[in-house]
Amino acid sequence: MRVFQHVDELNPADGIGNDVRGIHNLLTSIGVQSFIVCQKNNSELKKNVLVTTENFDYQKKDLHILHYGGEGYPLNYFLDIKGWKSLRFHNITPSYFFSNLDVYESLQTSELKSIFELSSMKNKIEFTLCDSKCNKIFLETLRFSNLRVVPILKNYDQAASTKESLGFTIGFTGRFAPNKKIEDLFLLLYFLKKINPSYSLKLIGKTISAFSDYNFYLKHLATEFQLEDSIFYSENLSDERMNSEFSKFDFYISMSEHEGFGIPLLEAFSLGIPVIAFDTKLSAVAETMNGGGILFQKKSFALIAEFIELIRTQNDLRDKIITSQNQALKYYNNFPYEKYFREIVKNYEN
Repeated sequence: MRVFQHVDELNPADGIGNDVRGIHNLLTSIGVQSFIVCQKNNSELKKNVLVTTENFDYQKKDLHILHYGGEGYPLNYFLDIKGWKSLRFHNITPSYFFSNLDVYESLQTSELKSIFELSSMKNKIEFTLCDSKCNKIFLETLRFSNLRVVPILKNYDQAASTKESLGFTIGFTGRFAPNKKIEDLFLLLYFLKKINPSYSLKLIGKTISAFSDYNFYLKHLATEFQLEDSIFYSENLSDERMNSEFSKFDFYISMSEHEGFGIPLLEAFSLGIPVIAFDTKLSAVAETMNGGGILFQKKSFALIAEFIELIRTQNDLRDKIITSQNQALKYYNNFPYEKYFREIVKNYEN
């Protein structure tokens, strides 16, 4: 049997890219022919990676999995090729997060098109794998059936912090986008520096050119609060370099208000970095953290800053947090991915 994963762009460091490679490696390890089909390959993976413009001899017994995080992949191409069809749903970021941006109408149109595409697919696919319960609930509102929750396929180390004492670097990894609430990290930094001027913020990710007005707002905010010399950006890093920069965080802070799944949260867990994150029912942050780390439901910046300083100065508290994070990682490292995919292959190979 052959399995084809379809994705708009194959990227090296994002959540969907991690999932695609994880599934590809698992299928290969259990003796299944695995291929990846994309419109653009930005990764170093070349073997068994096809592009949609190539003519390929698909067969009726092939199984196709479309990774969906919004419109972009040619849906007609996916639905028209021979073989069984299935969906791997990641999430769609609601357009209201971008209502103050010049690109709002365009993103609103994209969101509506994505919902239309999903609705048009639901009766043409065999099953859907959601990477979180949060995403499953969203598809249930569109009346999808045969849904299963399978987290993004990735292994994580379980680490104790190697630092005798924590420093003053708070950090975040992800796109610099309005739903990530980067401005709230700036506000938190402002209050942290009132406690100790040594605090700084390191941001690892990518600036989105379409969000130029948001980027200008962030720059203005940093200037207004006199934080320019305490905020450091690292963009477009290799996996190796990103891991190196990530490990320099003393705290991982998430103010994000929409996450379909949060790989950086779990990567921080695996590095022994205390994680403090905003929890909203509209996001999968709490679900991803699975009882590890610290969650807060109200953005009381002064109180959060005081709590961070408490963790920094009390090793026992920090150790308890890291222990909770390692415990949470056991769920992902012990998740029966192989069982699920063997079952899927068995159901469709005949």
